[in-house]
Amino acid sequence: MSSDRILLVLIVVVSILAAIPQIASAFAMWGLVLVLLGLIAGFMGGYGSDMTQRILIYVAAAFIGGIANSLDNIMVVGPWLNAVIDNMQVGIRGIAVAVFMLAMYERIMPAQQSGGYHP
Repeated sequence: MSSDRILLVLIVVVSILAAIPQIASAFAMWGLVLVLLGLIAGFMGGYGSDMTQRILIYVAAAFIGGIANSLDNIMVVGPWLNAVIDNMQVGIRGIAVAVFMLAMYERIMPAQQSGGYHP
């Protein structure tokens, strides 16, 4: 299993743990943990190389929480699912920030030249 998959699984597991009220009240830094996992996943995952993946991450980071709010209408499990997806959105936003920072770095820094004329 690759490191990007492990980090995504960790984001899902931490999101589930943060949605459980008994566990969430014992540790108040779930958001920080999710953002840090997202930043690490974004920097290590190689998501910036493919434009389609980058756009998908940006759209998911922006809109998945609003879509998840409709789950509140499902009795019993709806609010729990909404809380888990809202927590996952925090991790996805961390990935989006890391991917954006890498894309800006690639635009600002000059490309490496491997041969030919170097002025």
